[in-house]
Amino acid sequence: MHLPSLLLLWPLALLCLSGVLANQDSSKYELILYWRLRQFMINSVGVKGNTVAPDCPSPCDFKAFMQTLTVKRKGPTLKNPDGVTNQKDAKGRALHQYYPDYDKDFTVFTDKLFSDPEAAVKALDNVQFTGQFKKESQFKGAKTFGDIILSVSDAIKKSQAALVAAGRDPNGGWLKEIRNLVGIAANGRRYNRATAMTEEFEKWLKANGLEGLEVKKTDPIQRAPFVYQKIDLQATYDEGVRRGVKGIEDWEIKIKVWAVIRNAQGAALGHVRCIRGLDKIARILDAKCK
Repeated sequence: MHLPSLLLLWPLALLCLSGVLANQDSSKYELILYWRLRQFMINSVGVKGNTVAPDCPSPCDFKAFMQTLTVKRKGPTLKNPDGVTNQKDAKGRALHQYYPDYDKDFTVFTDKLFSDPEAAVKALDNVQFTGQFKKESQFKGAKTFGDIILSVSDAIKKSQAALVAAGRDPNGGWLKEIRNLVGIAANGRRYNRATAMTEEFEKWLKANGLEGLEVKKTDPIQRAPFVYQKIDLQATYDEGVRRGVKGIEDWEIKIKVWAVIRNAQGAALGHVRCIRGLDKIARILDAKCK
């Protein structure tokens, strides 16, 4: 592996996974990725040298790890056995269910389970993982994106340097699983963006008086484990012309370039950059870590 090249790209990926740009479709795989990254570092430099999720002191099982990184979400009020009245605390305040549900059985989260990402994701669904990460939970003192970049770079360099010094394979351990999770996380973001873009485009059409225009889509795209469709803007415009939608010709350019403009703005641009960064890391790991 050409280590400097990987270090240039890996921080970008973890930056995408730091919470602000995480999403439900990829966040479960990203959580597993963080877990494997921590294991990789501990296996390389030991517990004392580990810097991933430092607020989860050893021994840090997966339940404690998840509590350290994950934002809790307030759910519905808890009901008494009558199903009507609310459960209350000693001060008379209504009690609520919170997610993730840490009263669930976490003994199912074994090392073998994490080697099967799909099975692990189902287990995360069972405990109702919220899909949101706490800020500054990955590395101590990482208050900005720049801090995260420096911390991740240092973690990777320390881990692989320790493996090399010990005469061990710097590309072994959980690195292949990490590469797989990087790819799945990118695919989850693709799925999420395709779904969000369709909703955004339909709202845009409605806002401009074109709600009668049928949104056409591409053939199904398979990127394991996700299957999704993108908007086919050319076909959408052509369908409007075929159906004689009034004034459609005036919207030709705006319809055809809508996705380009949308993906160059705000959070959408951030997601696009995350996907590209994850893809680059996957390609490097494919080429150099076999």
